[in-house]
Amino acid sequence: MISRKYIFGDDVMNILITGIPAVGKTTIAKEFEKFGFKVYNDKDFITKKNSAIVKEYAHKLKDVDLLGFAKTVNSKFKAKSKAKNLVFEGIIFPYCLKQLVIKFDYIFVLSFPEKKLRLRYKTRKYPEAKVLDNLFVQENNLIYKNILASVKKNDMPVIVEVPLSGKKDLDITKIIDVIFSTFSSI
Repeated sequence: MISRKYIFGDDVMNILITGIPAVGKTTIAKEFEKFGFKVYNDKDFITKKNSAIVKEYAHKLKDVDLLGFAKTVNSKFKAKSKAKNLVFEGIIFPYCLKQLVIKFDYIFVLSFPEKKLRLRYKTRKYPEAKVLDNLFVQENNLIYKNILASVKKNDMPVIVEVPLSGKKDLDITKIIDVIFSTFSSI
């Protein structure tokens, strides 16, 4: 295993990976485990109230108890010392950024070609209405826009939209290149 320190140096960082369902968030996040990051999925923090909602295709975000979700996340990371070298992945995090105690250094909003997404949704048996909803969110950059509206100016992380190819090694390299390029510009 290549060490996190070898790739990222001594810098401590927290990363959020988000995007619409089936875009590749979990696949990319798991790659960071190889570098010594602890990875959390939004499902790790789902409250009982939210669990039935989340079991549906993707999430009906309008029905998710975002404050309850944020409280659950915050209870785990009250002490700032616990929030080091973490990767969070999921669709719920961007909608409660203001309520989270964790500060992200990088937020990556992933996208994927529509044709390939449709195949993934077909395989996963998504209803057509949900497919159209997800594609609308991606096409109109709604997650990215929500993040920009939610982040405090003095806590502004590096926020990057990353179009994925579906080739894991190439896609993780794109993300690591962004991190390296911001290191060199600081």
